[in-house]
Amino acid sequence: MSANNTNASQLKQLAAGKNVAFTAATPSWSRRLRPGERVRTVANLRDLGISLVTKLGQWEKCGAIRGLTATHGALHVSYRTPFQKLPQPSELDKYQDALLGGKPNLPYGLDIWWEGKKVMNVEWSDRGEFDVVSYRKGRWEDSLRAAAASLHAPVGWWLV
Repeated sequence: MSANNTNASQLKQLAAGKNVAFTAATPSWSRRLRPGERVRTVANLRDLGISLVTKLGQWEKCGAIRGLTATHGALHVSYRTPFQKLPQPSELDKYQDALLGGKPNLPYGLDIWWEGKKVMNVEWSDRGEFDVVSYRKGRWEDSLRAAAASLHAPVGWWLV
């Protein structure tokens, strides 16, 4: 059995609530990312997060906007599209953004929290722009993969 099949099997067992002894010596999230890997990793995690909200999501008020949100165990995922208009920034916010080199939000956004802490915030557009606002590596990545596997959520179907 290949390493990829073993890991997929282990993730399914983990998602089913079984105790699993992983054979990999080092978890994928514990090693340092090489240049260029960060964006690919975050894009893959974003796809898993979207898969989760498309299967489990409910429309909820998220601050000033409504977003599609899903909770699975310690994970909480919130997804925003261009149809959920962000509130206009105040003059003070615009001034601070100008001073600090801030940029406007992109049309799509995905936020992931794990155990009450925000671990990923990513935005993108249909024009190919992709902005990793924040990303903290950790065990939550395996939890997200297991959650998506347990739901048999198709990954990337909205990109076809």
